[in-house]
Amino acid sequence: MKATTVRFYETYFILLFPHLERYNFFDSYQFIRKQDENEQELLKGIWDTSLTSSLKNIDENVMNLDNVEISLVFDLRLPCATIEYTVIRSICKILSKQQSENDITVEDFEQRLWLKLNDKTTYGKKLIHKIFENNKLFEHYFNDLLCSFLSENNIQLTSNFVFKIICTNPTRSNKTRFQSLLTNWAEIIQIFRIFELGASLIGEDSLLKTFMKQFIEIDDQYHVDANNKNDLYTLILFKEGFAQFEPGNDERHLKSNSNDNRDLFIENCLMNLLKKLQKPKYVRNVESPKQLITKYDLIYHETAEDHVKADKATVQRTILKLE
Repeated sequence: MKATTVRFYETYFILLFPHLERYNFFDSYQFIRKQDENEQELLKGIWDTSLTSSLKNIDENVMNLDNVEISLVFDLRLPCATIEYTVIRSICKILSKQQSENDITVEDFEQRLWLKLNDKTTYGKKLIHKIFENNKLFEHYFNDLLCSFLSENNIQLTSNFVFKIICTNPTRSNKTRFQSLLTNWAEIIQIFRIFELGASLIGEDSLLKTFMKQFIEIDDQYHVDANNKNDLYTLILFKEGFAQFEPGNDERHLKSNSNDNRDLFIENCLMNLLKKLQKPKYVRNVESPKQLITKYDLIYHETAEDHVKADKATVQRTILKLE
């Protein structure tokens, strides 16, 4: 009898353990324990609801397997994060295919995205609404999405760096940030490959510090310390909108941000990355400096600013001098 009981518990432990690991319940539990009391209460609700929901779909076939494959994505915070990413990618692929075949417009894409997410999300319709309405919960949710995004595309950047680049612009809502990632998936991959190159040469922390320093929020546009004494672009956000200062120039260029798919903060970061990479000390560190020109073409394309062409020409001259 005792042996039978032991085998029974052993069988179901083997069933339960891979499920909890695959759905990130162990790591998310450890993450929750490190948060303050108020945030713990929020996260415990997600953890409990996710556990109850996921156990209804537990895969009993693992009891017949000698080995169970579990994909490893590090720094996840919420339970079911990798499963949620699979859901999001599936939605994105379906809608992107329909869009490429001209079956739906951009507006239809966005509308169907939210309908499908509400229907398919691992967390359920009620909980996903709560996540998008609460900035802290969204931070954890979006961090997990970015971790899986970076892992899938083998981009060597931290989720914190990517989160700051996407989420610093305060004029964008959580829904807009999420929606922009999904509607511009291929383009976002290319953009962060550019940042990956910059981070490998300059250092991720140094690069992020530079980007944040060149972004200023202020109430009065006429009292601005624009940091324009250096050789970088400065983006200013004031009540009326955005303005950009060119390096070493006091003249403001007003910027329109009416397009949800255009993030002026990211554009400013790309332009400053190009400026930083003009320096010979960074060009020398590249195995094949000519490959930088391809990256600069991409930066020029992403920013769509005429005066960036002069920066690219400067880089070309720098490379020729080093050859």
